[in-house]
Amino acid sequence: MRGICFKDWEAVALRDGCKTSSRRLVQVPASAEFLSFEKGHFRFSDGSSKKPVYQAGDILFVQETWRTGAAHRFECDARIEFKAGRPNSVIRFSSREPTRNSDGFDDFVRKWPIGDGRWNSPISMPKEAARFFLRVNLVRLEHLQDISDEDCMSEGIRSWTKDGKLYKYFPADAEGDYPACAWVSCPRTPQDAMHRIWDDRIRSKGMTQQSDIGMHRYSWGHNPWVQVAQFEQISKEEALG
Repeated sequence: MRGICFKDWEAVALRDGCKTSSRRLVQVPASAEFLSFEKGHFRFSDGSSKKPVYQAGDILFVQETWRTGAAHRFECDARIEFKAGRPNSVIRFSSREPTRNSDGFDDFVRKWPIGDGRWNSPISMPKEAARFFLRVNLVRLEHLQDISDEDCMSEGIRSWTKDGKLYKYFPADAEGDYPACAWVSCPRTPQDAMHRIWDDRIRSKGMTQQSDIGMHRYSWGHNPWVQVAQFEQISKEEALG
C-alpha cells in the first residue's frame, strides 16, 4: 500500500464524493511524443522512460494535513483531526507497545505530540492515521490541456451560482458549501479553475523561481504530460485486508 498526498480542497472533494481522479506531472518535455508503454514504463520520443506513479489495482491511503487531537492511554486510542474538516477518525492500537505490524500507542503519541495546535504535513501521515482509502481502476497518459469539463469536475471542481444564471467554478471550502476563494475572483469555467489550481501547485512545490508562472515548462500554458489515475473509495477494512 502506498500513500497519495492530497491538498485540503482535494480531501474535501473526496469526503463529499466529488473527486474520482487525480493528475500527476510526468517530467518530460511537453514536445516529446509518447511512443509506447513497455515493461512498466512510458516511453517517449526524446529517449525518456518514466515509470507510472500509480498503476491500475494499486491500493492507496490518502495523506492530508492532520494532527492528533486527543489520546487515551487506558483505551489505547487516538483521535485524528484533519485540516480539511470532519469527520475525525480514531486509531485503536492493539497494545501500548509496538507490534510486528505497527507502532504501539506509546510510540505513536511520543512521535506525534498532542494538543499543541500545530498541523502535520500530509507527507508525514502514516497509513494508521488515514481516513480515506482508494483503489486505482484506470491509468492513462495525456497532455494537461486535454482535460474536459467533466474531467475537471472529477478532480474536485464544483459549480456555484447565486442566481441560477451565472455559474462559477472552484473547489469547495472546508464546510463544503461555498467556493474556497472570493466570489469575485472565482473562475468562469471548469478549465480556468484547473488552470489556476495547477499553476498554484507548481508554485507551491518550488518548481520555479520565475515571477511569471506561465513561462515555466510544467505550467498549464506549456501543456505538460500528466498521468491520470481514476479511482474509487474503499473501506479501511478492505484496504488493509
